[in-house]
Amino acid sequence: MRIGLDAMGGDRGPGEIIAGAIAAGPYLNDGDVIVLVGDEAVLRAELAGRDGCGHIEVAHASQAVDMAESPVDAIRNKPDSSIVVMTELHRQGKLDACIS
Repeated sequence: MRIGLDAMGGDRGPGEIIAGAIAAGPYLNDGDVIVLVGDEAVLRAELAGRDGCGHIEVAHASQAVDMAESPVDAIRNKPDSSIVVMTELHRQGKLDACIS
């Protein structure tokens, strides 16, 4: 199973989201992958030096939705936001599930 995770969402993202993705590793089945969606440079910097990342991949999205933004406006005006990229990957069959 490939699980997409909007790594740029949340009040304390992406650090806390990445910590959760790493902590989920022991509970995944063999071959399961968590795909962090967001700014690749930021995500790779956060992952650097952390153990237990073998089940994690990164998908780049150049934009993020701010907590104060209207979700509908953000989705319409930010086509490369992490949530839009993640749902498009799901639509294409590259993810089995999405979490935001």
